[in-house]
Amino acid sequence: MQTNIDSLFNKGLILASNKAYDAASQCFEQILHYNPNCMEAILNAGLMHYYAGRYDFAEQFIKVGISKSKGSADAFYYLGLIYQAKNMNDDAISAYQKTLTFDSNYIEAWYNLGVLLFNQEHYTQAIECFKNVISIDSHFEDAYLNLGESYSRMEKYSQAIQCFKRLLSINTANTDALYNMGVAYNGLRQYDKAIKAYNTVLSIDPGHVKSHYNKSFIILALGDFINGFKEYEWRLKKRSTYKSASDKPRWQGKPLPTKTLLVYAEQGFGDCIQFIRFMPTIQQRVKDIVLECQEPLFRLFSALDSVDTIIKRGDELPSHDFQASLLSMGALLNITFNQLPGKVPYLNTEFLLRKELSDLINTDNNIYKVGLVWGGTGSTTRKTDMGRSLSLDACKVLLDIKTIQWFSFQKGARARELDHPTGKQLIDLGQHCLDFADTAMAAKQMDLIITVDTAMAHLAGSLGLNVWTLLSYDADWRWMKGIDYNPWYPSMRVFRQKIPGDWRFVIDTVKHELLHS
Repeated sequence: MQTNIDSLFNKGLILASNKAYDAASQCFEQILHYNPNCMEAILNAGLMHYYAGRYDFAEQFIKVGISKSKGSADAFYYLGLIYQAKNMNDDAISAYQKTLTFDSNYIEAWYNLGVLLFNQEHYTQAIECFKNVISIDSHFEDAYLNLGESYSRMEKYSQAIQCFKRLLSINTANTDALYNMGVAYNGLRQYDKAIKAYNTVLSIDPGHVKSHYNKSFIILALGDFINGFKEYEWRLKKRSTYKSASDKPRWQGKPLPTKTLLVYAEQGFGDCIQFIRFMPTIQQRVKDIVLECQEPLFRLFSALDSVDTIIKRGDELPSHDFQASLLSMGALLNITFNQLPGKVPYLNTEFLLRKELSDLINTDNNIYKVGLVWGGTGSTTRKTDMGRSLSLDACKVLLDIKTIQWFSFQKGARARELDHPTGKQLIDLGQHCLDFADTAMAAKQMDLIITVDTAMAHLAGSLGLNVWTLLSYDADWRWMKGIDYNPWYPSMRVFRQKIPGDWRFVIDTVKHELLHS
């Protein structure tokens, strides 16, 4: 009988090595007819079901193995793999932690545990996991990569760069390390080194989309719009970039006086408001323009004289001859820093201020009115929103200025902060602004708008309103580098963080300006 078991076991291993997982699992399960307590057969049968994508069967086998043996490092590791495949990540974390109680040097468990903790944004814990991996195997490339990315997420860019350099000493052609080193150098505002890192990636992989895309941000932020917008076009190769349903040829920016052009809005609301200023220039090159935009922008953009037809995203497309993204106009029109077309304001706001908003705003016509947006509208845990946002409580020193009536234009999850005691110092307009036309009309009633990097900054700037924009240390490209004004919006002042994540200097500066302006 032992001969049969050994033969089946060896056959199963050979089949598994050839990825014949169904046949391999049958071999291991046949062993269990001879010896139901054969732990290696139980675990290998479960592992074969895992490799074949039959996660429930795999889980059953592994749990049987654990119940018969009180567990082992391999058993709990395999259970972790199964839970991870089923997106039961908390259970997977527990399984990997259990693995490590049996074998503290189980390198795969440390690595997978680190990845799961990283994905849950528990970066400090993830760092310890990846350090343990490296202590076991100092040439584990992905551990250095993930360790560096963890430091970057915590804005500890210098430590991140050291990790990427160590990885590159092992593998000089690791494009992931080079790319992420570029990201970290950008976070340190060492732009020449960031561009050098991206260029090194591109010398190895000329089609590396993220390197082209991130490189564009630096070039644009430094004012080289011609080359920056050329690189910015690489965003169109990203899977996440919105594409129109149009099957017409892409417009190349050349005059087409007898043709109709579909211009479709892409990316966020603020991006669209920023680039909509190019419509009159486009109008000079084509017969008619069809504009496709998101519904919240529809009424605001409907007032544009340069647009012949406007539709909402998802509506049936009217007849047209060519198409292009609104955000491609910087490249297609050869826009330069010193020659931004269009005068500010470039949006018409001949809309009726709804009585609901009017009643809230006209509390005292003689008091100085300031509209406030302190955060993005996305998740309060999303990295991009966290970086550009601050808490309402952080603004309390501003709200305490007695000569100002404060109005909230905040939308999204952060609007819930109005329920806090600090929130009682503002009149909430955000929940009553049903679209950007409403927001524009309400904003025009303010003496000043103070906002972080959101669509409100673009809206107020495009309307020529008095607007102060509060920016993070590594602010988006459109706010430029090292200047306290913005070429896109002449009526805007910008207030920048001096230290990553530190809003105190910004708020103190704004308070001083409010009290002395």
